[in-house]
Amino acid sequence: MVEFNTQGGPSLSGFSHDASPQGLFVRTLTPAREGSRLSLRLVMAGQRTPCEAQAVVAWCNPPGMGSAFRSQTGMGLRLEGMDAQLQQRFVRFVPQTLGFPTAGPVRASGF
Repeated sequence: MVEFNTQGGPSLSGFSHDASPQGLFVRTLTPAREGSRLSLRLVMAGQRTPCEAQAVVAWCNPPGMGSAFRSQTGMGLRLEGMDAQLQQRFVRFVPQTLGFPTAGPVRASGF
């Protein structure tokens, strides 16, 4: 689950199961505009406490008339300012093949 808002804007939400070491795709019917700066609160799989981060919207897919070839509605975020807890969780959940150094034995992703 991902809660997000722009400075002074309302809190909105979406969900994600697509992540990379410094990015996240959030599926939401209310994506922010490309270039927007967002504050995030994320609850990752198997966790109860949310983590916080800042992000910039790298691209968005606004809602529209669907077709078989249309991408999921949502937005791609470039993460910035992840708190230490979130960084540690990303190292555990995002597959090492996407850019994280292996700190120990390779584990299957839980994402």
